[in-house]
Amino acid sequence: MGNDRVIKTAVVGVGHLGQHHARLYSLMEAESPPVGAAESPPVGAAESPPGRGVELVGVSDTDEKAGRKIAEKYGTRFFPDPDELIGKVEAVSIATPTVHHYEV
Repeated sequence: MGNDRVIKTAVVGVGHLGQHHARLYSLMEAESPPVGAAESPPVGAAESPPGRGVELVGVSDTDEKAGRKIAEKYGTRFFPDPDELIGKVEAVSIATPTVHHYEV
């Protein structure tokens, strides 16, 4: 039996790239089995794709209006302070301008 664990993710920064990450996590959440769940390989594929069990826990941005809009669009929570995500997620996409990565 495989690992049926779901990886909890978030996106910090909802500009162009952050929106893309949130969209992809949302799609992975909606269309994918938990990590390690049995999955039949596509016809003609050598092996099944890697596990993609993902939950988009939330998004964070300094622009509250933009952050709430993206959170609503992808059915997740908005966190005004990215520190609120600590302990709630296992992986984060830092999609802020590069000069702010260290700060986040």
